[in-house]
Amino acid sequence: MKFDDISPIRNFTTFFFFFLLPPHPSSSSSPIAVDCTQPARSSTEPLPSHCRLTQVEVQVGKLYCVSKAAVLPINIEDAARSDVEIEKALQAGETLVRVNQDTCLNNRVLDLRTPANQGIFRIQSQVGNALLPKLIAGSSEGGAAVFRLNYKGQDACLAQSPQLHKQMAIRGDFGRIFEIGPVFRAEDSFTHRHLCEFTGLDVEIEIKRHYFEVELVIF
Repeated sequence: MKFDDISPIRNFTTFFFFFLLPPHPSSSSSPIAVDCTQPARSSTEPLPSHCRLTQVEVQVGKLYCVSKAAVLPINIEDAARSDVEIEKALQAGETLVRVNQDTCLNNRVLDLRTPANQGIFRIQSQVGNALLPKLIAGSSEGGAAVFRLNYKGQDACLAQSPQLHKQMAIRGDFGRIFEIGPVFRAEDSFTHRHLCEFTGLDVEIEIKRHYFEVELVIF
């Protein structure tokens, strides 16, 4: 298994803890958490030019697998294949794996990583800039009170936050998600500054290596 990046998490005198990441987030290879008991030392030989650190190298003495991710229930490459591609392969005498729709829906956050679904949601996000749905079937965030109403004989709510949908989008490999729109929260307060209706900026950001990434975005 080939990995293109080693992401240090903690750096002690004689201990390293890092993740081995697959070459692409859509790859079927899983990240592996690893302990290394040898310290980093000055490099005695020139390192490849694509390395970000060229003066220091880790001389590995022992490796311990701390937490190996479970095998994914579906392969992203298999889920990304179209019916046309599968039929052409059958005509050529080659059998490709077909991932059924129910399997994709049962593993939605993985299915969202396919190019077709990525394209669907990116186009939909452009439409959502003008049309932000705020009348939904249930509570969108468990930590806030909600305005409830009757909608044609069924319960409905005014949206409090896109939190759950943002988290699913992050798990679906969209990287950064944000929404600017009205927020409704039926909360009591003893101050005159508390608002039950306001325009909120909701942000969800994927942290790949270090929390400094968040600081760079904010500041």
